[in-house]
Amino acid sequence: MSSYKGHSIFAFILSLILFQNPLSVALAIIGANLPDFDHKIKRMYVIVICLVGALVTVILYHFRLPFYLGIVIISLGLIFLFSSHRGFTHSFLGIILQSLAIGLMLFLAFQLLIYFNVNNIFDLSNFNNEIVIVSFIVLFIAILFVNKRVLFVIFLLLIFTIWKFSSFDLSVINCLAPIFLGLFSHMVLDSFTPSGVRPFIPFSDKKYYKRFGIAMILILAIIFVILSMDSLNHSVFLIYNSLLGNYYFYDFSNIFPNIFSEYT
Repeated sequence: MSSYKGHSIFAFILSLILFQNPLSVALAIIGANLPDFDHKIKRMYVIVICLVGALVTVILYHFRLPFYLGIVIISLGLIFLFSSHRGFTHSFLGIILQSLAIGLMLFLAFQLLIYFNVNNIFDLSNFNNEIVIVSFIVLFIAILFVNKRVLFVIFLLLIFTIWKFSSFDLSVINCLAPIFLGLFSHMVLDSFTPSGVRPFIPFSDKKYYKRFGIAMILILAIIFVILSMDSLNHSVFLIYNSLLGNYYFYDFSNIFPNIFSEYT
């Protein structure tokens, strides 16, 4: 069984190749640590996650604010709670749902903190307010889902982000892509273990092993090569632009309306 260290290191290496912002690297590491919350030994942690989600829901409901953030946290906890080990959370569909859940947590928490004018509560004049807020949210998510030893690495990445970077867009490619990469890397690494993985649950229970992992690594390598070729970057952009209507590179605010706007 691959350890959290192996998964974290593998995701760290892959994300360094694809992303330039250390905050995105931190999100990839978080993604790499998510799937194993389906293990029985983490059942109590999952219950705590559900309780945190319930608490957030109650607090937001009490103040008559949208409580979607709490619902998303509870939903993610339930996915872990009802998944067997190396089951749904290690599948393609599970990876997509977990990526969306963490991405929504990040976006909804960001909107919530902006609504409460956190930048006016603390003196953040020396730093970019949005980066500080996003880093704080990522740290909170990491506390929920990452081993304490890995948490220190994420903390350093976030500090470096706040110190050296002047902007960070809450875009699909900056948020969902690194989370998905981390989750995907976890599944790939687990395919090299004797237990294998079942990537097509709930449609198929067939297990895949080393050959599947090698094939996925080759696909990742091809993607990395394509993205690194300047001559093809414009073509790739046009393809995604035509398929996804520009949303791939846009920030979340262009996809979802500000759910707190009616409360201001």
